[in-house]
Amino acid sequence: MAVLLITGYISQYISPVYGGFFYLFSLLVWYIQLIAWFSVLWAVLAKKKIWLTILLVLQTFGIKNYLNTYAIVSKKPVTAESIKILSFNLKNFEWSTEPALNYIAAQQADIVCLQEVWNYKKVYNSHYNFPEPLENLQKKAKLPYLYFYPRMQDNFGLAILSKYPIFKKENIPFKTNGINGIMYVDVLYKNQKIRVYNVHLQSMNLAYNPKYEKETGKIKYDTPDKRKFIIRQLTTSAIKRTEQLNLLLNSIQNCKYPVIIAGDFNSTPYTHAYKQLTKTLQDNFIVSGKGFGYTFGTYPLRIDYILTNKKFKPLYTYCERTPYSDHKAVISYIRL
Repeated sequence: MAVLLITGYISQYISPVYGGFFYLFSLLVWYIQLIAWFSVLWAVLAKKKIWLTILLVLQTFGIKNYLNTYAIVSKKPVTAESIKILSFNLKNFEWSTEPALNYIAAQQADIVCLQEVWNYKKVYNSHYNFPEPLENLQKKAKLPYLYFYPRMQDNFGLAILSKYPIFKKENIPFKTNGINGIMYVDVLYKNQKIRVYNVHLQSMNLAYNPKYEKETGKIKYDTPDKRKFIIRQLTTSAIKRTEQLNLLLNSIQNCKYPVIIAGDFNSTPYTHAYKQLTKTLQDNFIVSGKGFGYTFGTYPLRIDYILTNKKFKPLYTYCERTPYSDHKAVISYIRL
């Protein structure tokens, strides 16, 4: 168990580019830490003082993982001067369209970052029967500024809606096509320029789809190849996320304005990607949230974040489950 803990801790600081083994271990490190408490109990009952000391020291080294899992900081007062940010992966409107738009509008956020959103000009089938949803959301939420970044079919991708004037719009292109992407806008807030990034890093695509056969080497999604398929998808997607994350970090490094980064990162707080993000950025939920903050409804995972640099002060951040997506909405109040 001591060896597993040490390996898990090391894996968080090694890029998936240098080995998928370490990435897979970083996914398991939190569970290893929990199981390791049984070893601590064994050491107490067996009166193994040396092993008890070693295991407790190792648990102490992993205290950051506990802090990244459960936020214990109480919220600070929210004032009229606060900026309200909402980030939401809408899952292609597969769960609902108009109710989801009504929910977002009711939040009265100042800046809204959406991932996996359709902005179609015509009806493609009976399921997506709500033309021009972003324009409708603008009216409902009274957010006059909109930038949409299409990633597929010219009408599916990411969007940012803002209460504040947008004076610059940019995309950060990926080497591969797909639903994922990074976009940003520069807005003017009380004569202060702010940059807002909307991020959707490489999806894991763990559900086998014949369309991906060429990419996955025609591995069938059944036993025993099912395991190989999942491992391959986990590791290859992690490598792609690392490349995409480097593009984001380079852009942030060259930005002179205060920055807000929101979106679906498809990375847990125990991975190398999260470690890279939080080197210079603060995780608003950890700073101003309370509880576990899981953002993916199917599994207890936190993969959606709102982060800011130290120029901002996070006041209150929370996640809200809705019937409109398998992701939770992430909402954060901040002050400049």
